[in-house]
Amino acid sequence: MSDDFLLNPYAFLPRLIQGRFYIGGWSAAVFWELTNDFPLDIWVMSEGALPKIYRHENIVIRSFPVSTDAFEGTVEKEKGVLISDIHQTALDALRYPMAFGGIQSARQVWENYKDHPLKDMKKMMSYAKKSGDKKVVSFLLKEFCE
Repeated sequence: MSDDFLLNPYAFLPRLIQGRFYIGGWSAAVFWELTNDFPLDIWVMSEGALPKIYRHENIVIRSFPVSTDAFEGTVEKEKGVLISDIHQTALDALRYPMAFGGIQSARQVWENYKDHPLKDMKKMMSYAKKSGDKKVVSFLLKEFCE
């Protein structure tokens, strides 16, 4: 790989991963400043089955399977590389806490989202309803309608 890879590890992801994916989990939480922690790994959310862990040089890429509805909540980070938007990132924390390093880190992401100036509960509810996850929808209604 070129020196570009060392400066930008996301540059090689489209060549490495065959199929739809987005940067999510803890990596997206750092991008949106929803956590002060800094993961050493890159979290890739994919709709297809991928190996759980890729290793390249000193970079570890962790894969986590998600449903196709999650891709609606993404924005382009770089050419060919999507990242979950702030709302999808917070929703993923509720649905997939292991992609955030566990329940405590996922809760930190959720609490920081609730105080974030970009918080948009209508968008969050829209994503949650499309996911079909009734437990998450119920949780959101309780969190924001009481």
